[in-house]
Amino acid sequence: MNGTFELTGRCNLSCKMCLVRVNQERIKELQLRERTAREWIRMAEEVRDAGTLSLLLTGGEVMLRADFCEIYEAISQMGFLLSVYTNATMVTNEIMKLFEKYPPHKIGVTMYGACNETYDRLCNCINGYDKFLEGIEKLSALPSLFDIRTTIVQDNLEDLSRMKEFPVQKFGEDKILHISRNVVDKIRGGYAIIHGDEFSCLELSMNRDTINWIRIKSNTGGRYGEIKETYPR
Repeated sequence: MNGTFELTGRCNLSCKMCLVRVNQERIKELQLRERTAREWIRMAEEVRDAGTLSLLLTGGEVMLRADFCEIYEAISQMGFLLSVYTNATMVTNEIMKLFEKYPPHKIGVTMYGACNETYDRLCNCINGYDKFLEGIEKLSALPSLFDIRTTIVQDNLEDLSRMKEFPVQKFGEDKILHISRNVVDKIRGGYAIIHGDEFSCLELSMNRDTINWIRIKSNTGGRYGEIKETYPR
């Protein structure tokens, strides 16, 4: 049995297409309260006792929580196959010391571009790519499994080729960039308009374990027309 703990909806990035992020002002407006470290640890004990084997810690950005280390240290000793999803821009020395002591089974890292300009434009994060590289450099020293993924939108489509090359150069030819989703309808200002060669490049980059739906902009009226399906081979 698998489980997922979304430790926070908050994130240090502000990606145009994100449907998850919640800032502090919005939390106050909605009178929301994040669960405490003790509550998450108690729930982890409960799902462990119920037979859960694999547990994912995700967000938002989990490392944004001031008590992330407290939560992770406790849960990491409960016997789970523990995974952590992160954007890798907030990997502190304190977190690394903890990961070195209790390595995650798997680390999923989201990559949003291949240059600082893209991170600034898409994620509203100055020097975001440099921060990503610094985090990856630290995390790659761990024995954990690695998964690098992305969301393709109009603002990072030009970076796709370089993003595809990154995991191969960093981790070897057996690593590929997983495109978890393609945002083609406008969501919070971020979407992809895909044409000819761009579609071919995108199609070749897809995770073949999933069915991907891409709408290609038609030539009339700016509407989204033909639907292209890619199935596992």
